[in-house]
Amino acid sequence: MSVRSKLASRPVWFLLATTLGGSCMFSDLEDDLDALERYGRIEVDFRSSTSSDSPKVIILMDAEFERPRALRVAVTYEPRKLLWTCEPGEYYVVAYEDRNENFRRDSGELAMFWGDPTKISVEHDSGVHHVSLLLDESLDPLSPAELQLVNEAKSSYPEQPLENIGVTVDLEDARFDPGKGELGMWEPREFLKEGLHGLYLLEEYDPNRVPIVLVHGVGGTSRDFESMVSSLDRDRYQAWVYCYPSGLALSGNAEYLVSSLEVLVAMKRPERVALVAHSMGGLVARAAAERIVAQGNELGLSLLVTLASPLSGVPSASGGVEWAPTVMPCWYDLSPGSPFLQQLFTESLEPGVPHFLFFAYKRSGLGGESSDGTIDLKSQLRVNAQAMARRVIGVDADHVGVLSDQVTLEELSGILDEHLWGAPR
Repeated sequence: MSVRSKLASRPVWFLLATTLGGSCMFSDLEDDLDALERYGRIEVDFRSSTSSDSPKVIILMDAEFERPRALRVAVTYEPRKLLWTCEPGEYYVVAYEDRNENFRRDSGELAMFWGDPTKISVEHDSGVHHVSLLLDESLDPLSPAELQLVNEAKSSYPEQPLENIGVTVDLEDARFDPGKGELGMWEPREFLKEGLHGLYLLEEYDPNRVPIVLVHGVGGTSRDFESMVSSLDRDRYQAWVYCYPSGLALSGNAEYLVSSLEVLVAMKRPERVALVAHSMGGLVARAAAERIVAQGNELGLSLLVTLASPLSGVPSASGGVEWAPTVMPCWYDLSPGSPFLQQLFTESLEPGVPHFLFFAYKRSGLGGESSDGTIDLKSQLRVNAQAMARRVIGVDADHVGVLSDQVTLEELSGILDEHLWGAPR
């Protein structure tokens, strides 16, 4: 079904009560989804037959400029399928074996190139363009022109951060203003065009401190974690924040979180990382964690913490799917019983990645299901999620207040120290 044929303080569910004044938001959403649906896609089927276990770097380049620019990057150790959504234009794809793991294609490192003499031409409504890459010792040497393009690709990254992966900012940056969270929900294409999505560092990387990756909820921004970031032990931990267009499908946002982590972990090489996520972000983080573990956990993921997350979905999202003039893609995934939700919690992350499940229970208003004022307890306390959790922790706070509640911050501090630092205080 097309997303066009068919609601948060910031959370989605209040939108079912949106007044007529919100009709322009639905119109903006429809326009953005129409445009995104017309984008082309490049599917890369990457394989390598080399005996080396070194990482392989795959780069998508914009071929429309005199000096091509690197746009997307993936790092893999295994065969991999990539699906990149692209605006209309012309593109190259470059791949090389990074034997010395310095994110540069050096002399003697195997490389290949797709797009000469015929560039990958993406047009509106042009569907999926398939690219098959086999990195093999028997490859013919690159032509001088191809070699120049490969070297331009490697020289533009990581010196020029791609898609805000590894960019250092602070929480007062304008990209974390509340309005940007609403933009990512109602106008995801504009959010992407403004270049807001990414995996950011809040300070320069320190190899002696463990990265804590913070994932906001629907309509939120990384600034929601301000109290939590301030409470982190700066001698032991550093905050990375994942910023994404929360109105889009949860599966796609989880996929981008994984691919961003693959790149940033390959660049910075921390021994371990943790995911801490709020509200709908908990579903994104859980889906990402399950994929990381299924792929052998090359990223060193060592901990997952979810806070007041709708683990069984949100009933009012189903109402949005049925009644809203335009359906926000995330509502499909948030609807109880959706295929996305059914696929979660089918396999445990243990023993390598313990999941700590925080639920909040301070209700606002009278009557109705027990909740934190936004997410009912039945959804926060999904039965199989409890069964797979290392611990389940209740906090007497509302849905947003759980992020700054003293009990949350103290419990989180102890969990981080025990499972990441190995020395509880």
